[in-house]
Amino acid sequence: MVFALAAVLLVALQREFSLFYRRAGNQLLAEQAWAYLRGAEALAALALARDYELDQQREAPRDDLDELWAQESAPYALDEGGWLSGNLQDLQGRFNLNLLVARNGAEEAGGLPSWTPAQAFFIRLLVSFEDLAVDQATAIAVTEAIGDWLDADQVPRPNGAEDDSYVIRTPAYRAANRPMASVSELRAVAGITP
Repeated sequence: MVFALAAVLLVALQREFSLFYRRAGNQLLAEQAWAYLRGAEALAALALARDYELDQQREAPRDDLDELWAQESAPYALDEGGWLSGNLQDLQGRFNLNLLVARNGAEEAGGLPSWTPAQAFFIRLLVSFEDLAVDQATAIAVTEAIGDWLDADQVPRPNGAEDDSYVIRTPAYRAANRPMASVSELRAVAGITP
């Protein structure tokens, strides 16, 4: 009986030690990954600072994809094996879909809504793509559907939908009613097709 009790205690201690050892190893790896991330951010900051210095020396400063900061970097070998790679992307030319949530509240002649500058720009942007063949009415419907997905209320816009429309779908889900974290959320918005 004493031998069996000692064996059970030994197995329990071994299991606890194994968990402690794995937990400490994982914590070390997490700290190491954080240090690599901070190093990559510092390297990116140096590249952007160098670009700024070069822009100050030029008569006509510019930012384009031929500059050093926009080039694909070579992967860095890590001491423990593996590789670290990354790149910088200029987000200035991208459209922030979360700006579509705002409502102007005013109406133009004929009872049509008055668009915010971001909404008007997005409608023009959608219509301008020749490959998509989006007409004005479809662009307005898409803009309203995205705005309805983002807004915090449960009042559907003319071309939008709220929880009552989404919960009857298969599978059922709810409107986000918050800013988008990823453009992939567009797949869930009513009226948006690939």
